Amino acid sequence: MVALIAHDDQEQMALQAGAVDILPLMSDFGLALRLLLRYVQTLAAQRKVENSLRDSEVRYRLLMEQVSEGIFIVDTQGAVLDVNSRICEMLGYARVDLLRRNVRDLINTDDLRQSPLDVEALAKNEVIVVERPLIRQNGSLIYAEISTRLLLDGSIQCFVRDTTERRLVEKDLYISQVALQTKSNSLTIINSIADTLYRSLDLQTVVTRAVEGIIAYTNVAGVNIFIYEEESQLLRSVIKHGIPDHMFHIGDTLSLENSIVGQAVRQREVIVVHDLVSDARISEAMRAIARNEGFKSFYALPLLFHDQMMGAISLLFREFFPLTPDELETLYSVAKSLGAAIANARYVEKLQAESFQRQRAEAAEREQRLVAEALRDSAAALTSTLYIDEVIERILDDVTRVVPCDAANVMLIEQDVGRVVATRGYDRLGLDAAARNSRFPLAQTPNLRWMVEHVQPMVLGDVRRYSGWVLVENLDWLRSYVGAPIIIDGAVIGFINLDSATPNTYSDIHAGRLQAFANQAGIAIRDARYYQALQQQAAALEVRVMERTAEVESERAQLHAILNSMTEGVIFIDKQGKAPYVNQALCQLTGYAMTEWQASAMHIGQRISGMEPAVFRVFLEKVLQSMRQGGIWQGQLRLLRQDDSSFDAAITAHLVIDPAQRVLGTVLVMRDISKEKALEEQKSRFVARASHELRTPLTNLKTRLYLIPKQPERFDEHLDVIKQVTQRMEKLVEDLLDLSRFERGVIALKRQDTVLQTLIVDVIKLQRPDAELRQITLYSELPPDALHLWLDPERITQVITNLVTNSIKYTPPGGQVTVRLTTSDTTSGQPPYAVISVIDTGAGIASQHLPYLFQPFYRADENTKGAGLGLSIAREIVELHGGRIDVESKVGVGTSFRVYLAVHTANSGT
Repeated sequence: MVALIAHDDQEQMALQAGAVDILPLMSDFGLALRLLLRYVQTLAAQRKVENSLRDSEVRYRLLMEQVSEGIFIVDTQGAVLDVNSRICEMLGYARVDLLRRNVRDLINTDDLRQSPLDVEALAKNEVIVVERPLIRQNGSLIYAEISTRLLLDGSIQCFVRDTTERRLVEKDLYISQVALQTKSNSLTIINSIADTLYRSLDLQTVVTRAVEGIIAYTNVAGVNIFIYEEESQLLRSVIKHGIPDHMFHIGDTLSLENSIVGQAVRQREVIVVHDLVSDARISEAMRAIARNEGFKSFYALPLLFHDQMMGAISLLFREFFPLTPDELETLYSVAKSLGAAIANARYVEKLQAESFQRQRAEAAEREQRLVAEALRDSAAALTSTLYIDEVIERILDDVTRVVPCDAANVMLIEQDVGRVVATRGYDRLGLDAAARNSRFPLAQTPNLRWMVEHVQPMVLGDVRRYSGWVLVENLDWLRSYVGAPIIIDGAVIGFINLDSATPNTYSDIHAGRLQAFANQAGIAIRDARYYQALQQQAAALEVRVMERTAEVESERAQLHAILNSMTEGVIFIDKQGKAPYVNQALCQLTGYAMTEWQASAMHIGQRISGMEPAVFRVFLEKVLQSMRQGGIWQGQLRLLRQDDSSFDAAITAHLVIDPAQRVLGTVLVMRDISKEKALEEQKSRFVARASHELRTPLTNLKTRLYLIPKQPERFDEHLDVIKQVTQRMEKLVEDLLDLSRFERGVIALKRQDTVLQTLIVDVIKLQRPDAELRQITLYSELPPDALHLWLDPERITQVITNLVTNSIKYTPPGGQVTVRLTTSDTTSGQPPYAVISVIDTGAGIASQHLPYLFQPFYRADENTKGAGLGLSIAREIVELHGGRIDVESKVGVGTSFRVYLAVHTANSGT
């Protein structure tokens, strides 16, 4: 041993310690040796630091790989610095390929909303959460939620969560609702076209409306309607849309023998041409035109009436457009209606031609031309606007051109009162201001009431000889009158009235002309009202979009909190079966405390699985075998919480492997999927039940459409049944949509301060005639003091009406139905409740049915008519008001429904 000494007096001490050689510390050799020792010490410290860094890197990599979300680490320009295996799996890239890319290249560039790499926002300690489509290596897209934050070293950390599955579930729900809406639209189109066709006797009006309906329904590129002419045995084009003149002119004809359209008429069947360009049945010239115009496929439908050839419809599409059975069925219905309407129009044309031959007087011809021009101009003007005020003003302008009058006005019916909304000529008499907004109750105005009851125009040659004429101040000059009802869907909604100071000015001819204008007015007003309804719907939709946007923002805030705290349950189990790490989400999910999991993880795992110990061990072995083969196991289990409640869980298990390929343990990620399963079951149940309820009326509708050409003498009866079935289906679809809106929370209540007794009295007043008809006593028991509630009166009236009509329906003759209003006991300190009880003495409901009465489509008696949606909607309305509804019933005694609503004032804000 060599000893270094600083002083001579240390030499003896070094020799005693066993030193063989003694070197002074200040000698050259001693100084070199001292430097060597310091180097050795520095090298040892450096190796210790390197080992510590290497261990930290291993722990960092393990943590990156065990997180269920994908992770990017990028610089401020978006260059990828590091990734985990989950993001590689999501995007289909190898890790080395991702490290060569910029993350901006992987985000869909069409989306220009807030960038997840907004460095200025991140520098303010903000976390940015956005949802973006990501581009996979194969070019497909996945939807992902990206959460980014700025790290201390200036790099950016991105958490990526796949949301594609959630979007697919939302898309399936949307498709189901669209399917229902499509069927409703189909029925609406059939009814609308049929109504117009059967009400019009003008051939051009008939075919024009048919073309409009077909375009609206199929979005066809080109349509052509042909009429069969018996004398020439040719098909003549009478109207076309979207077809250029060099391809076909209106008035051009086709042969029955040498054309595909003619073949469809002769064979009385639909003929489809999938490819116009290559089909040999099409002439070379026509194929060349179709190629140049971009037309691809073609349908030809025959128009028949009592098996007689009326014509054909041809449809041109720019792509092959395979029509669904429902779409074909709708077009068949339109074709049948159009065939019948053409037959009627031809008959009218024949009568008009005979009449014209008998009346060749030049003056009559000019007058008829003037009326026709006015009607044409009126129709053109009315179709150019969708505002009711403009429609009415133009009607008056056109009417006064062809029908003589000193003054004219238009009335619209509002709650059984005719209100003047537009006038002409009264200003010359100084009465224009007084005439406008004048009101005439129908019950007190015989001429108006007669037109409503008979749906016909009325002519009074001299009003002084009409006993029912109502004298109006400053209108004593009026001597002759003609009025025509404005009709929409068979109901009178207003009148056009013409006044003359000359007796016997008007005749039936004037009444007929005025009715023609009134019919045009009805169509125009209906379209204008529909337009206004669309505007209101658009405004309501905008409100719903804003509400939904607020919901989405709220969801993003929630998801932000979830990412910070990991909502999925996570547990790490080592090789000894211990659980050194458990997150709070797992404790909340299972009900077991973190200390319980750490003390006995395997025992709790067997407990929540619900398996016997032996079965659980076999299950674990299968899971381990799967992880050994692929490094991961995924599955779904029904698990038990500590309180014995159950839930469906999606579980993912990863092996934790260190760089030396040694298994350190297993990471399990647990997610509650109970709601997702319930949503899927709800969707399946909803579609199945809705399809079942729609099948019967659809069958009835098809049967009546089939019978119309077979039984023309019963046409009106069949048409009435079709309208009734359509109305029932509209009611069913509206109930389904209402129920869906309530369940999704998109219906907003229109609350106001309401006296509950008033609502109940109004319902009883409306339902009492039905009860008396069934020999049932309907009465109420109401407190004398007004009970004020802050509610939506229309919706609560809907609930009370549903309960009362149900009780009347199921109560035998001689029974009674009582509507009772009380309040709950307020001594308990709880807020007072208004209790509406509807009690009947009917047959009662068996106890096994009571738990299911408020479920959609449930009916205690399958022989009962109705879809079984009323009670479901009633419950949704009551619960939306913060109340509740229950039922008690005893077989042979009767049933009692009770609605509980909180008593609030208008100032409470609830």
